[in-house]
Amino acid sequence: MGNQNSLEEKVKSSMVQLHKMGFQLKQNESTISELKNYNPKKGQGTAVRDAILFGFTKILNAMIILKNCEQLDQYKFVHIVLTDGEDNSSSTSISNLSSILNKVKDICRTLIIGIDMKKEQLPYISKECEYYDVRSSEIESLFHRISVSLGLKVTTAVGAIVQNDVGVIAVSQKKELSLNLRRCKYMIMLTIDGSPSMNDGEGWWLWKTTRWSLARKAVKNLMKSLEDEDRICASIFDQNFRNITETGSLKLQFEKLFFKKL
Repeated sequence: MGNQNSLEEKVKSSMVQLHKMGFQLKQNESTISELKNYNPKKGQGTAVRDAILFGFTKILNAMIILKNCEQLDQYKFVHIVLTDGEDNSSSTSISNLSSILNKVKDICRTLIIGIDMKKEQLPYISKECEYYDVRSSEIESLFHRISVSLGLKVTTAVGAIVQNDVGVIAVSQKKELSLNLRRCKYMIMLTIDGSPSMNDGEGWWLWKTTRWSLARKAVKNLMKSLEDEDRICASIFDQNFRNITETGSLKLQFEKLFFKKL
């Protein structure tokens, strides 16, 4: 009994640690009506490789915390990277990042999304990553497909049966995906490009739809699809990078910085 109580206390303490380092439960975020916008700054570079490395550092630290409380086998790790530009500011070399991607391939699923760019512009990408090149207008639908592939609860307009490594997802008459076999929990790391080019887009002036606004909406929908025990951590990068879900000294809220009231 004493050992069980000790483990329970250790788990509770570990969950607090995860929260402070930025891996948040979705119910701990502010309501959608309180969301504020974040605008990519002018004159900033793009340090994609540094930001990806920062994301993996957060993931590995989370793994250590979960291992110490015997919960590591309860979670799957996913790193989603969204960028629209070539790296021009990183100190992390291509070879070093490629080596890291190779080392983490068996413990973390890595998805790199290039907006309006080609795979050749991201030379560190290897077979250990899942790479998607999309147009700006396709960002939301791609995030929807990612949610389905992870086994998250999402809405859909068509009936289908999807088979993946998580389980069978059946579409009900209410057009919601109900999960039959999903038992694992997710730790999702989001690494989002916040450089000036993310303000590019289609349309003109007040009617302009930017890459940033489309990415923001896609991530918002991803967060809605999370289960109660899933956790999500996020960072925005330009020539620098910062964790925007981390609490403690930073006192920053993910939704307040990243989302816009819709």
